[in-house]
Amino acid sequence: MFLIFLAGILWGTIGIFEKTFLISGSEGSLSIFLRMFFAFSITFLISIFRDYKRLLIDKSTLTVCFLLGIISNGIFNIFYSNSIRLNGMAIAAVLMYTAPIFTSLASRILFHENFSRYKIISLILNILGCVLTVTGGNIFNPEISIYGVLCGKIFMK
Repeated sequence: MFLIFLAGILWGTIGIFEKTFLISGSEGSLSIFLRMFFAFSITFLISIFRDYKRLLIDKSTLTVCFLLGIISNGIFNIFYSNSIRLNGMAIAAVLMYTAPIFTSLASRILFHENFSRYKIISLILNILGCVLTVTGGNIFNPEISIYGVLCGKIFMK
């Protein structure tokens, strides 16, 4: 439970670091590298001290996991950082809450899941809440970067 709480706190500090790097004139790639490096280091150290035997996997699995982690997390962090820089932390964070929409659509296409009445109502409320939050309630003249919104949505987890 403590680690979940700590992860939430650390996730919430991303905006602080992004703004600090932006003010100092640093490129977004530095913050992306530092986030990924420290996440890996902390996870690796915890894994070693808790149960190092979990780290014993064959080389082909390790290679796939490494590539998947670098590619998916790298792309996610690039788009997320761009969204934070262009729209601010609040909007970038809200855009992650649109994930149920895309998960439901993918489940329908890939697994042929049906849309129940409750699922449709939930998705409509999700969309409405995200739109109202991102636009600040001003849906006819939003003062946001469309590119930033797209960066915040593409490859979000």
